[in-house]
Amino acid sequence: MKFKLLGESAIRKKHGDSVRGDILLPTEKTLWLPSRVLPLNWQLGGGLQYGKIAELFGYESTGKSLLGLDFGYVAQSLGGVLLWGDAESSFNPGWATRNGLDPKRIEVYDSNDIEGLSDWVMDWIIFWRSKLTKNEPILFVLDSIATLDCLVNINSSQRDAKAEMGNRAKAIYKMLRTRNHMFKKLGVTVLLINQVRKKVGASMFEASTCLHGDSLVLTNIGSLPISKIVENKLKVKVNSYNPRRKSFEFKKVSGWIKKEVDEKWISIITNGPESGGGNFGIVCTETHGVLTQFGWRYARFLNSKKDKVLTSYPSIINGTVEEFMVGSFIGDSSLRRRTKNTAIYRLRDSNNKAYVIWKKQKLEPFIMMHSHNEGYICEASVELSEFERIYKGRNINAAFNRYGGKLPVLSLAIWYMDDGHLGRVDSCPQGSISWSRPSVNTERIKEFMCYMGFECNVRMGGKGILFTVKGLDAFCKKIRHLIPDSMQYKLPKEHRGYYKDFKLNAKKDEIGLWVNIISIKEAGKRNYRKNWKYDLTVNGNHNFMAGGISNGFIVHNTQPGGDAVKFYASQRIGLIASKQIKGIITKKGFRDDPKGKKMGRNIIIQIEKNKLAPPTNSVKTQVYFQPDIWNHLGYSRYHGLLDILVEEGTVEKRGNWYYYGDHSICQGEEAFIELMHSEEKKRKILLKASSINTISKTRDKLKALDENFYPIKSKAYKDEEDDQLE
Repeated sequence: MKFKLLGESAIRKKHGDSVRGDILLPTEKTLWLPSRVLPLNWQLGGGLQYGKIAELFGYESTGKSLLGLDFGYVAQSLGGVLLWGDAESSFNPGWATRNGLDPKRIEVYDSNDIEGLSDWVMDWIIFWRSKLTKNEPILFVLDSIATLDCLVNINSSQRDAKAEMGNRAKAIYKMLRTRNHMFKKLGVTVLLINQVRKKVGASMFEASTCLHGDSLVLTNIGSLPISKIVENKLKVKVNSYNPRRKSFEFKKVSGWIKKEVDEKWISIITNGPESGGGNFGIVCTETHGVLTQFGWRYARFLNSKKDKVLTSYPSIINGTVEEFMVGSFIGDSSLRRRTKNTAIYRLRDSNNKAYVIWKKQKLEPFIMMHSHNEGYICEASVELSEFERIYKGRNINAAFNRYGGKLPVLSLAIWYMDDGHLGRVDSCPQGSISWSRPSVNTERIKEFMCYMGFECNVRMGGKGILFTVKGLDAFCKKIRHLIPDSMQYKLPKEHRGYYKDFKLNAKKDEIGLWVNIISIKEAGKRNYRKNWKYDLTVNGNHNFMAGGISNGFIVHNTQPGGDAVKFYASQRIGLIASKQIKGIITKKGFRDDPKGKKMGRNIIIQIEKNKLAPPTNSVKTQVYFQPDIWNHLGYSRYHGLLDILVEEGTVEKRGNWYYYGDHSICQGEEAFIELMHSEEKKRKILLKASSINTISKTRDKLKALDENFYPIKSKAYKDEEDDQLE
């Protein structure tokens, strides 16, 4: 076979876009737009690079827009301009001014149509690059890409619209595909803000999030391995959580995902109240979503000491069944824990078997009970363990508190039949309710009973209440229709004979329960024997229950599509919300106070993708929505910086002190932050010695350049002042 050998110059002439790497983008031509958040600059390798796309995503109230304004402030400080795509219609010039920006040097597109935005940004980029001839930055911020839509969808009737998400995804992809070359050619820095919502139904996790094939999913035909559901494309319904109704329901599977494994597996084991072994467990990818009491979390960010996951258990103790049983919980019946997740309920009265049989008959349609030691006992259940936790030790006060101080009449009747007594003093009936538990706040019980209209006093010894004549009469009028023949003797004669048989009611329900995480670790080697990962798409709630034979905990589904941003972005910045910052400003400075004003939030900055610099660790920082003690608004400039300076060798830690060379500078991070704010000379020395990019370093580099890297040849219209690109 003969080959035609071309010379180097011939190849370059044939392929006009072929350029040697050092000529295409030499180091001296690589320009970065830093932020005022110095740890972020270090994480990104210098900031946001000219001509590249970065994605900034996170939950609501994590300061995404604030960070966009921060980069905008730097762009203006370096003589550049900010283009703001306001798809959310939330841009506020006053708020921008408070963050240090000049609204006159901000161009805003106040609409969410993708096509109009694409043309708008193209025209303004060409205009401003023709004006900014000294490599000043042009920053385009889109807030947010989650609210964009295409004109077809915007102008269509909701009733007639079809394949809306497909239209939107295609339009976003086309915008990035057609404008990406221009961004690069004209050195435009692009920051796409992507909203991640805590609500369960929101689009949060991408198509790369999956479960191991052996993970069990609870369906309407039982628990099945997810691999079986996907491989066979079973049209089953899965147990899913509805956040609006705060209830569980079965939803149809609308999508089946199978992909090759390209990341490590994470094993998550939790308490499993409804499981045979007491635990639930799944194996999933690091980025799979799990619902916690704080919102959605990636699997790799779960904290076994703080986070809890959502499971459910079947409920039959509600309605009048619950009222009936509450009266017995605080009376003669007993609740005992059987396992760490279950408890049993026992009825017993050796002196009045007819009364025990009556109780059993009332509960039998809902709770199966069998004979046990002159009484009856039911099967252990998770629901009973929850009641055991509440009413442990026959907690009478807890019963009143559960109903806002007014115990239901049915509960009062059962309680009186269990623990009530009727005697006579001077031919007058005297009623009382007694108990032997010293933990009961008898004075409080008396207040509750009097509040309900049943006058009474505390018995001698404090272990019961004694009705007044008036109080007993009012009490018996309320409960007499609920007292069966076997217990009529506890009523005064004038109140006997009013019993009317009744039926209890309750509905079958699923109750949510937050359970502890036992362990989170990399899965064992045997899980890597299978080369596939699986997931489902569940429209509506976008989640399902996985992890057990009869139950599990809630995990996110995969929502296919929408990967255009992910693939075009050279950098992906994730913001993870942590605890709120509350406090008060005093003369001595800021003081933490849980009852104080909401000042901001602790944030973890995680770089999910960076094709422009080596990988770095996550950084813990803070964002302030109210000015802090240094009158600073937005992301903290220095939180997390000290650890970075130690890591790169600029600062050395010796014991509890930090040193720059032979000079001690501070003791602890708070002292370091104080130093960076208040001592300008030391701050400049430390930052100059470090590798971290800053505004001043970038300004010096731009001033030193004598070449315009992004020239535009243009000619003016004869009848207009506008420029036209040749």
